[in-house]
Amino acid sequence: MTEQMEIDPYAPPRAMIAEPSVPGYGGFPRISTWWVLPLTIVTFGFYPSYWLYTRIKALNEILPATVISSALPVAGMALNAANIVAALVNGSYPDMSIMPLIAAILQVAFLIVNLVCLFSLRDELENNRSPSADGWHHLSGLATLFFQVFYLNYKLNQRIDAERTGNQPHMSPTQVPT
Repeated sequence: MTEQMEIDPYAPPRAMIAEPSVPGYGGFPRISTWWVLPLTIVTFGFYPSYWLYTRIKALNEILPATVISSALPVAGMALNAANIVAALVNGSYPDMSIMPLIAAILQVAFLIVNLVCLFSLRDELENNRSPSADGWHHLSGLATLFFQVFYLNYKLNQRIDAERTGNQPHMSPTQVPT
């Protein structure tokens, strides 16, 4: 009983408490951005949906809590596949008057889900920077909107390479790291 009385419950802890470590990017598969375009063309536009699915899955495995639901990229892949099928059917049977409307609805739904996936991934990558990632790895929202998977793949490859090599960008003498 005397031991409990000697401990001050309001005293700061004696042990050093470390900052929670930010996960690294080593768990992400690295693919050259130059391969994304031919894979997109060969798969009739399906590869970017698959890319988003695999990157969100890798991010959820790295982070301690699931931050992006895996149902979101799965819905994007399903909508993309349905969109591709609707476009093929629309091209094969131009007499069907309802098919252009169905294809347009699927296209809009896919675009919305795809943008939500892209910006969710972008936000989580931006919020969970590794210690080796400085401001030069900032993810632009405008570039994400226009270049989508190509831009995110490029920036993710930069982070993967910086983490694996430990190199920082070349700076001119007038630049000061922030």
